[in-house]
Amino acid sequence: METALHSLRDIQGVLGSFLLDEVGQLVARDMPSVFDETTLAQASLRLSQLRGAFEAGKDSFDGCTARFGGHLLVLRAAEARTLCVLCPVGTNLSTLTMGINLVSRRVSAARRPLPLPPAAPAAPARGSVPPPMTPIASQPARITAPDESRETIVPEPMATTRFFRGRPVP
Repeated sequence: METALHSLRDIQGVLGSFLLDEVGQLVARDMPSVFDETTLAQASLRLSQLRGAFEAGKDSFDGCTARFGGHLLVLRAAEARTLCVLCPVGTNLSTLTMGINLVSRRVSAARRPLPLPPAAPAAPARGSVPPPMTPIASQPARITAPDESRETIVPEPMATTRFFRGRPVP
């Protein structure tokens, strides 16, 4: 997580960044030594309250920028977490926005659990014999029309399942 935050320092002007969880606790930091743990913990609580105030007015929080003298504190939502970046006022905001978007996606992806592989079919109990397998399209359907005495054979389509990205497609 710290490496993702540290990558923001490649953007000219970025002084540091830190990440808050859902309740305002500091998760990761890449800030200058001037900002100790106590200072960041106090700021984290207030920034979490600020995000809560923005979310009370609408459904979701995308982000905001706060100006403190000659510095900017840019906040960006990374799912339930909040990414905070400190930089001077003259920083190129277009470049900063691209970098923040990349890091917020990395932070969000790191938080999501990995998808589980599909479950294997359960093994039959010892001593039991599995039922015989019958092919899906083994016999064509036989249809008898009510007004005719002869039987019509209608072939069934082959049972093929197509997949796209591991999911069956009709």
